[in-house]
Amino acid sequence: MKECKYCKSEIKDDAVVCPKCRKSQVSRGFPSWIITVGVVLLLVVAIVVGTSGGSTKDYSVGETGIAKGVEYTVVKAEESTTVDFEDNNGLVKEDPLEDGYKYLNVTIRLKNTNDTKINYSRSNFILLDGQANVLEQKSFIYEDDIHLSSGELEPNASIERDAVWKVKDGTTGLRVRYVEGLTYNTSDYVLQWSLRK
Repeated sequence: MKECKYCKSEIKDDAVVCPKCRKSQVSRGFPSWIITVGVVLLLVVAIVVGTSGGSTKDYSVGETGIAKGVEYTVVKAEESTTVDFEDNNGLVKEDPLEDGYKYLNVTIRLKNTNDTKINYSRSNFILLDGQANVLEQKSFIYEDDIHLSSGELEPNASIERDAVWKVKDGTTGLRVRYVEGLTYNTSDYVLQWSLRK
């Protein structure tokens, strides 16, 4: 014999309904330990998914971030009013800029630590200001050994190239982001370097 969960009357062990109070003796909900385990699992999944998107660390100039076996380092960031580049004859040219703007020349080093070749592109690097506006990156018609373009990088090889952006004087909160893919969301990035407060 067992006791009714509600009226505490003595009832048969196999009784589904109490004959006295007519209440069901069958549990309809999940045991509390199953609910507790479920909540804990959901929290773990939320934490893992929440930290797998954008970078949570802000790197400084000179620091190295790693993504998919490639080391990315912003070596230096310098401002200038002109930018030098080589044309198809190897001549160095100067590209002047209008008043109120400067070029921000950012030297980026890539090192492939993978066992296979990787592709890289200057379009994977964006510059944002303090309001998260994407700033214009300078395009060069001719490939040279100075400026970051696109290409392949052999295993254990590295390159160091410059990416150049047009920046309005007085712009604050500048940061370079490495994003994956040809289209990007400015909040969905892999690595970030703060350049200017």
